[in-house]
Parts: sequence; C-alpha cells; structure tokens
Amino acid sequence: MNSTISPNHLLTEVRNFAKNFYDEADDLHGWGHITRVLKISENLAKFYSVDHQTLEMGVLLHDIGRKEEKIKKRPHAELSVEIATPFLHSLGLGDRIISAVAHIIRSHSFSLNVTPESIEAKILSDADKLDALGAVGIYRVCAYQALHGGDIGSVIHHCHDKLFKLEELLLLPPSKELGQKLTKRVRDFQEQLQAEISK
Repeated sequence: MNSTISPNHLLTEVRNFAKNFYDEADDLHGWGHITRVLKISENLAKFYSVDHQTLEMGVLLHDIGRKEEKIKKRPHAELSVEIATPFLHSLGLGDRIISAVAHIIRSHSFSLNVTPESIEAKILSDADKLDALGAVGIYRVCAYQALHGGDIGSVIHHCHDKLFKLEELLLLPPSKELGQKLTKRVRDFQEQLQAEISK
C-alpha cells in the first residue's frame, strides 16, 4: 500500500466518506445495510486468507452510488466506482489497491454481470445476498413492498421471484451453508403467510 496514512486512520477516512452517501434511517440500502454486510463479511473472512482493509473498503463503498442510480439511469455499482476512485486516489492509495476495491464493488452487482475473482469480491457478493435472507430479509421485503405500494401478494411473489433464487447464486461453502438456513426461514414465513391468507 502506497498511502502514508496509517491503516486505522485510512479506514476511518473511508468510513466517514462513505457515511455521506447512506441514509441512517434506511434499513434497506442505508447505513444499517452496510454495517450488517460488514459483519457478515468479517464472519466469512475468518475462513480465508483475506486482505481485510481492501475488503472493508469495498463493503463501505459498494452502494455509495445507489442514490444516483435512478437519476442517472445507470447501475449503482458503476456509479459507486466512479465516486470512490478519485477519493481513494486522494488518500494516496496505489492503482493496485484501487483496482481491487473497484472490482469488489463492480462484481457485487447482478446487473453488471461481472464475475467475482478475488476472495474479497466473492465475500462481498455473498454477504450482500445473505443480508436479503433470514429474519432481516423478511423485514426488508415487507418494508420494500410497503414503500412501493405492494401488498401481501407482492411480498409472496418477491420471495418467489427474488429471495428464493439467491441461495443458488452464493459462491463460498460457508455462505451456502448459512444461506440454506436463512432461506428456510424466509420459506417458512412465505408458506405460513400464504396459508393464512388462503383460509
């Protein structure tokens, strides 16, 4: 790493920068999502030899372009890279580190169809999906549908069309093991919900 900033100070700078782009009150894609994905990523990283600083920078910055996605009508991951790159250069980081972070950000996006190559990229890709499953995933799908005018039927369809497909997209064995458990929680909820409205 070419930066003259100490590792701890570097991550503090990145964290402070990233927080400007996330809504504290938004549990779907705001700061709460970032902190959860960071925790999941740290747990997955225990199984691998990982560059923890690069991983954390990727996690913190991966959604900073989301607010501009609808305005600019471009994938948020691409926008996130464009916002993050000059900032990381300003910290004195070298091209190798910045490219690694950019890859982590780009490859978490389903729409960009970039295959995660590094272990750090695979971890973020999986962690981002795992945050959409389990009890948190149930909360998120209900909140999302409520915000967008959906109803109970929309929640059920969202589970079928999106959430139940996430498990097969997970890349790492520890992610797949956890994903199986979290998907079951969503499936149990969806089946119970379906049963109750069918009575």
